[in-house]
Amino acid sequence: MKLLRLIILSILPASAFLLCGHRGALAQVRPGVRAFVTAPEGCSIVDPVPTEDLFSFINAQIQSLSFARKGERVDQEVLDGAYGQPGDRMGRAFVGLKQERIHNSCASFLVSPYAGSKNERTAAAAKVLTEGYDELSKMTDQMLKINMLETMQRKTGGSTYIELSRMMKRRQELVEKMTDALIDSLAQLIDPRRMDADGNPDHLILTREQRDALLDSLHSEFPNLELERTSKRSGDFVKHAALIQLFLSGNYKPADN
Repeated sequence: MKLLRLIILSILPASAFLLCGHRGALAQVRPGVRAFVTAPEGCSIVDPVPTEDLFSFINAQIQSLSFARKGERVDQEVLDGAYGQPGDRMGRAFVGLKQERIHNSCASFLVSPYAGSKNERTAAAAKVLTEGYDELSKMTDQMLKINMLETMQRKTGGSTYIELSRMMKRRQELVEKMTDALIDSLAQLIDPRRMDADGNPDHLILTREQRDALLDSLHSEFPNLELERTSKRSGDFVKHAALIQLFLSGNYKPADN
């Protein structure tokens, strides 16, 4: 996997929830999301899910990244202490982390059907992503606990540094695995049968229309991606979105070229 990751990175250019009005929409019933929770827009899937279609799988990942990015912003705000004075910090942190849990649950929900794909690589990648988002959702409980401890320990001079460091290390390990799963998903889009003069693959299995549709979807979910990815505060899931953009807009030719 590490070798595959290096190969893919090296070829990139340097630069519950019912969908109202859509027949066959599935309900969101993943852990952490209750029936009384207002469904975020876009947190829905339409049955049957084309689990063997790589175009569909990448598009689902783009939608998942959009939700995960929103949850990640909450994490950053809590870690940066952006919820004001201690008096109202806990209440706002609780509301924010509740939203973070919902967004990560939605991200997991959207990619989870692909874990049942007959394509073993797709199934493996989807399983890693689903479990990763689920674990990140569970981490909101730890974030809230750490936030509570910090509020109390301010009076005693204590510190939550060790607890926070352990949690952030675990989070980074999860994100690394999810990055590898995304890279393997993108690698499947390369057509191994079509080579350039040097014997290197130079085509995608996607048509021009499909490639452009994925880029349009990415722009719709991340309209400020170019600005966000160069920011010092760009999160992990913005970087994942940028990875998809760089790959799709790179030197690979569409299948119908």
